[in-house]
Parts: sequence; C-alpha cells; structure tokens
Amino acid sequence: MADADALSKVVGLDMETRTRLKITSIGAFDCLRGERKQLAKIKHRDREAERRRARGQIPREEYEAKSMSRTRPWATLGISRATWYRARGNAPAV
Repeated sequence: MADADALSKVVGLDMETRTRLKITSIGAFDCLRGERKQLAKIKHRDREAERRRARGQIPREEYEAKSMSRTRPWATLGISRATWYRARGNAPAV
C-alpha cells in the first residue's frame, strides 16, 4: 500500500483541491507532509484564538496593558509597590 504522498502523485491531488474537498487521507503532491502539519497547526491556533475571543477572553496584550504592574497606581501615590499592596490588604482590585 502506498503512503499518502505517493498516492497524491498518482491521483494528481494538489493542496488547493485537497483543502477545498476536505480530503485528509491523501497527501498533496505540491505540499510536503511537514508543511501540511505546520498549516494544520496554524489553522488550529487561529481557531482556538477565535473560540477564546467568542467566549469573552481578551488578548494578552490588552490584558497586560490594563494590569497593575503596567498602570502602576502606587507611583501616582508616591509609595513603593510593596507598601501599596500591603495597604490594600484584602480589598478588591481597583
């Protein structure tokens, strides 16, 4: 039995047709197996990011921009970070 890449050469299946027809059991003669794995990995990563956004999670850059260590509220009060956290105690975040 031939492997997926050899079979794609016999059938003449290119990556565009393979993707459009959603064929996963046969390779593509113009895209190596490693390249297909990389494309699948990128596609999965993008799908997961979209799913997280749909659930309301914010991107890391936006989260970090609003974080306490970036906004530095203790600097406006002229106190150290440790003093500011001690003074807050168990109070909720500002």
